[in-house]
Amino acid sequence: MQFIKMNSDPKQGALFIYDRNGGPKLSLAEGVIKWRECIEVLSYMKPLPPLDKDDELIVKVPKSEINWAKKDVFTEILEEKKHELGERYSLEHFHFDIGWGDPETSAVIQIVDDNKTFKNSRRTNILSKKASLVGISNQKNGNKNCVYILFGNKF
Repeated sequence: MQFIKMNSDPKQGALFIYDRNGGPKLSLAEGVIKWRECIEVLSYMKPLPPLDKDDELIVKVPKSEINWAKKDVFTEILEEKKHELGERYSLEHFHFDIGWGDPETSAVIQIVDDNKTFKNSRRTNILSKKASLVGISNQKNGNKNCVYILFGNKF
């Protein structure tokens, strides 16, 4: 939480920023309040079984950064994956993260999920009991990185 600061640049459209050791700054919607909420949720929940990595659940992230967050693009990719997997899997959740390539920061930011767009859906996906498997893929463009995460189960 020591890396959360008030945002002094109104053009960014975020009230707070996460500025860790001079690295890329990440926009936050609620700041410390959201982090405390996440700590409370995690402290009261029972440990979950680990998710097993399953390469068949990997979905390809588009090469073009322009397409990373386009709903119609990843909807089409997910439909193709669903068709490819047929009746062997149930697909439970999907989300993405666009960041700066630091896996630790990406994981923490997804679990805290202090973002107006996702509204706790990434945290909910990660902490859900519905899925036992996960496929994780990424695409880099310079310093930026996009991660697609698909959660599912085998029938």
